[in-house]
Amino acid sequence: MLALNLDVGDAPLTEWDAARLQSVVEATLVLASASDEVQLSITLTDDAVIQRLNRQFRGVDAPTDVLSFGSGPVAGFVQPEVNTELGDIVISYPTALRQADAMGHPVIEELALLVTHGTLHLLGYDHADQDEQRTMWTLQDQVLFQLGLRLKSYVPEEPSEEESLG
Repeated sequence: MLALNLDVGDAPLTEWDAARLQSVVEATLVLASASDEVQLSITLTDDAVIQRLNRQFRGVDAPTDVLSFGSGPVAGFVQPEVNTELGDIVISYPTALRQADAMGHPVIEELALLVTHGTLHLLGYDHADQDEQRTMWTLQDQVLFQLGLRLKSYVPEEPSEEESLG
């Protein structure tokens, strides 16, 4: 069974929201054929903190929406062992709020997308090139659809350098 540590900080999330995010992780693990016997942490933070982490770990001095930190080296797709610490997902709540507002959907749906995205990164998926991106975005869309959300991942013709880094 998934052990999820969710730190919402100052974000106004309800118990229902927290349960929804746990179901997002569970659905992502199932769809990616990964074990659900893992530990995972999700932290909601602000733009300043995520910018500092982005600069420190990716060399990009700008805020971003989501960062994933695996607990160990990932080579290809991961099939976690029982009780494996999968890693940490850090999400900028203000960025998620802005993106949700710009796309016209509730912030919990944007958080669902970002949690799916971060979990897939922890499982070894990436979007450094168009083929990887299509695979990852297809899985994201399948998870969101399975959860009853109608969000779609956008696949640009050519990812920018910054998009291919994260």
